Amino acid sequence: MRISIIVSCLFFAVSCGKKKAEAISAPEPVKEMKKTYEIAEIETAMNMSDCLQEYADLEQLLNKDGEIVIVVNQSMISFDGSRRVHPCNLPDGYEEGQQVTFSGFIKEAPKGVRLAGTPFKLTSIVRR
Repeated sequence: MRISIIVSCLFFAVSCGKKKAEAISAPEPVKEMKKTYEIAEIETAMNMSDCLQEYADLEQLLNKDGEIVIVVNQSMISFDGSRRVHPCNLPDGYEEGQQVTFSGFIKEAPKGVRLAGTPFKLTSIVRR
């Protein structure tokens, strides 16, 4: 009786190990990209010196989808529902309501100052 239990346990352990090894070695299917852009508009303004350089980088955002909004006569980018950043280096030509994909750094806000949008330095921006 004990031998049959031991043999059953060994068989179960070996068969589980093979399935696990097959699952690990099998390549994952390539996921299709959500959307491709025919022309990436990398603006010349992205080569500017570091605006807001006196403030620390708090967070890096990569390829976020957003919308240009006007708040207190300033162009900002709204994203992820209620988040809003105020880029110090947003190039001219972006209008309210325009859909964009952007990357950059959220900067530390000046102490004791209330702002309409979080200070932000763009590293790239693409119209969608």
